[in-house]
Amino acid sequence: MKLLYEGWRVREVTDAVKKHAKNEEHLFVGMPNNVVNTENVGQGGRGQWASGDWESDFVMNVMVEWLATAYPQFTYAVSPERHSNRIVLDAMYVLDGLKPIGMVTKHERGNTVSLRFTNKRIEDAMYRNSYQQTSKRSVAKKIFKKYFYPPTAIELGITAEHNVRDVMHTMERELRDTLRKATHIVQTTVVDNINSPAVTQCLTAMGHGGLVSSFLDARENLDLAEGMAKMVMHHQGGAIVQLMEDKYLIRTIRDTGSNSGKLSMGRRGTMTATHNIGNEMLDRSELPPKAREGIALLKMTEPHTYISGVGFKATDTEFFLVDISNDAEVTDADE
Repeated sequence: MKLLYEGWRVREVTDAVKKHAKNEEHLFVGMPNNVVNTENVGQGGRGQWASGDWESDFVMNVMVEWLATAYPQFTYAVSPERHSNRIVLDAMYVLDGLKPIGMVTKHERGNTVSLRFTNKRIEDAMYRNSYQQTSKRSVAKKIFKKYFYPPTAIELGITAEHNVRDVMHTMERELRDTLRKATHIVQTTVVDNINSPAVTQCLTAMGHGGLVSSFLDARENLDLAEGMAKMVMHHQGGAIVQLMEDKYLIRTIRDTGSNSGKLSMGRRGTMTATHNIGNEMLDRSELPPKAREGIALLKMTEPHTYISGVGFKATDTEFFLVDISNDAEVTDADE
């Protein structure tokens, strides 16, 4: 269990303790060897330690002095600053061996100097804040005793379970992705060779001989659908037909600007591509032969049916025809 978020500063402190725990230049005169200075302020030997009162800037110094002897099993990593040639501590990291178990920082508000205690246990115990803070020495000692100790067997077990679960989740995701890629390769290989006798024989032997024709039909239908949709969406020709009692509304659209690159001035002064648009209400006898034939074929089908070279039946009264001749054309601007 990580009792302290191991950001860059915590890693830096841990590395300093690992490197300098037995280096005289990183220890202090008059202090036990479990108080380690993360900076090199010693002049060829131990650095000087400054003591003071609990209610002063030296509150952290006083706390460390007590902790170093009350809990000698821990290492206290400090980064002192000099104030009037005296070393003042503003932050302390507590380590069990090389494992950070918490942090204590000094905070000032007005004339009050207090200590703020932080680790995962305190964060889990608090409702709003992620720390506990006090200006009282007795309370500070109680907070340290309650929350600063090595991970318990339960905490280690929970951490191990979470780690295993995370690794398993990662592996499951990676294996699923590997399977997806392999499946795609298999599918692509079969589709690309769908007309191969080997593929046909294999599917037939497995009792799926009809899959080949079903797939080819589906692909052909999709090609038809995409082609006709492109004609309608991009004004590439054809006609929309709507049955209105005994009349036929024929709307033909072709984007002539897509080929010529010409633009025309629209009604509101905007530049638009030129469309060749026709909207006519015709009797059946007035329908062009291709339109009459196409409508007759589509009427005999169910809605949502495509017929190659003919068109598409959207509803019982609405169709799209691929090819239709219409000599009487008008533009939207003329309507």
